[in-house]
Amino acid sequence: MSQVPNWGPLARADRTLPPWARVEGLSEILRGHLLEPRGAGAFVASEPGAVATGRAENPPCGDELLLHLRLRPDGLLEARFQAKACSGVLAVASLVCGALAGRSQAEAGALDLARLVADAGGLPPTRQHALGVVTRALERALAQL
Repeated sequence: MSQVPNWGPLARADRTLPPWARVEGLSEILRGHLLEPRGAGAFVASEPGAVATGRAENPPCGDELLLHLRLRPDGLLEARFQAKACSGVLAVASLVCGALAGRSQAEAGALDLARLVADAGGLPPTRQHALGVVTRALERALAQL
């Protein structure tokens, strides 16, 4: 009997993936972010620190992304996201939230998202727009801090 993989919160009761999670060409690293997203959700209003939100869309794909940044009292960032988006945007938003954790505002602004995604195995041709969506949301959020 083969071992049933743990697909995290996206698995259905029968332990199979929903159709949108089956993306050919998505690297193992990005697939891991898709299936077990880091930073999903919004910040609780009572948490200390300034919060800024950047919004970005990709109308042809129907993607909508809110990227929330919280500047903690110690001057370091935390990031969360909310999205109604394709698998590429979800995976890249999760990857970026993890990369932003504990960085300063200046470090976040200098982060090379294209390099980050490339180092994670890159995106398939049908999901290349995801990098632009997340980049625009991050730029807009940083501009509000």
